[in-house]
Amino acid sequence: MNTSDELIKRQHKRLFLLSYMVVVGFLFVIISSSTVSANAPASVSVSYEIIVSKLDVNITHPVDDPTVHYINMVVIRKNGELYNRSMYSSQPFLTTFTYTYKVIAQKNDTIDVTVSCNQGGSKSVHYIVSYGTTNPPEPSSTSTPGFELVVLVAAMSLVFYLYRKTKD
Repeated sequence: MNTSDELIKRQHKRLFLLSYMVVVGFLFVIISSSTVSANAPASVSVSYEIIVSKLDVNITHPVDDPTVHYINMVVIRKNGELYNRSMYSSQPFLTTFTYTYKVIAQKNDTIDVTVSCNQGGSKSVHYIVSYGTTNPPEPSSTSTPGFELVVLVAAMSLVFYLYRKTKD
């Protein structure tokens, strides 16, 4: 076999291997993201009843098994100071549920609530107390990337590593 044929054969082998790795990596990311996309809570909202000092934290976190995959921590800060940290070992329902806390607050106090999943990811909501019985949550909320980001970076790193390995 001449050098030109060997070079073409080697290039075809690399192209096949690279295509295979991309497809496998893509499938891995798709399958992984479907099982971990619910890691961070889908939504968090709060309401506060100033007359009875009651804070309701409404959480949407869809899971298949709430004893294995659940909201494990709710942190409440009032005016920037830690007010309450509650730890949980399961969640009461498969999708949406509400935790209620006694929080003594006055008009213009800020309440920040961060809800965390035991498998990674969290979501926060910022709230300013006003007069009345119930206040709607402020629209500003933040979330941290969960396991999805780790899976994506790992898959991309694996594809890059295997591609570099085939060049040698």
